[in-house]
Amino acid sequence: MAKAKKIDVVQPASIQQAAEFIQEIGQSDRQITAINKKLNDRIEKLKTKAIAAAEPLSKRVLELAKGLYEYAEANRAQLTDGGQTKTISLPTGTMAWKNTPPAVHLKNVDAVIAEINKLGLSERFLRKPPAEVDKEAMLKDQDAAKSIKGVSIDQDEIFVIKPSESDAEIKMKLKKKLKNK
Repeated sequence: MAKAKKIDVVQPASIQQAAEFIQEIGQSDRQITAINKKLNDRIEKLKTKAIAAAEPLSKRVLELAKGLYEYAEANRAQLTDGGQTKTISLPTGTMAWKNTPPAVHLKNVDAVIAEINKLGLSERFLRKPPAEVDKEAMLKDQDAAKSIKGVSIDQDEIFVIKPSESDAEIKMKLKKKLKNK
């Protein structure tokens, strides 16, 4: 086990020297603050410059992604072997349609809780205390959950573009909702 180095501590010899120590601490702290402010100002200028330099590239990426989506959607049946696959592999990367996980939406939580109690489903779909809707339980029994007024369960389809040799992954939320059966 390594021994911790002992730090030599300088103690003030008088109350006057203690006041000088405090004064030096205050001066040093102000200098540290000034140094950090200068650093933060430089960082902010660099960020602004980088954002401005990246903006045209980001716009171009968005244009290309929208074009890829339009092409893939227009040719979806052909590109996916009539819907047999959802991924299109190209030498430079992939395009794919993916489903987001199902999500439970509640119109009016208090009304939904009252409806759950009225239907005798409180043991299945409410956490206690206090009464709180258990969305995870609703996802497990979607048919029963969808029978409750004010509850809807849906999921979205997204279009994902993943270039090879890049960590980039562009996800585009599509306008259509998937019907959850």
